[in-house]
Amino acid sequence: MNDFDPVDLSALAPDPKAWQSIMAQTMEQVDSALKAMAESGDDPIRVIASWRRSVLAAAAVVLVALLPAEVFLELRERRAETIHRLAALSAASVHRGWSPTGVEILRTIAAERWQ
Repeated sequence: MNDFDPVDLSALAPDPKAWQSIMAQTMEQVDSALKAMAESGDDPIRVIASWRRSVLAAAAVVLVALLPAEVFLELRERRAETIHRLAALSAASVHRGWSPTGVEILRTIAAERWQ
């Protein structure tokens, strides 16, 4: 094939009678579908509204699954913060050359309750 020669696309052209027949059948099917939809009263808003229960149930399942995980992660974070504060107290006591008293350790552990 040469870039300068025109391409004959006439073989791809549909038969006008066959094309009219296909279009008529398609339009009949579309009309019947639209008529059935109008008779059933299912407009897009009602269809979306019918999903309400399913969506709410799915949201409830997600919340039931995620809330315990969130609580667990919060508890783990609190423990990590307490450990970090105890490590900081220990490092400070080693740096200054003194031993923390029991009261200081308890205050460090309970510090999250007072913040």
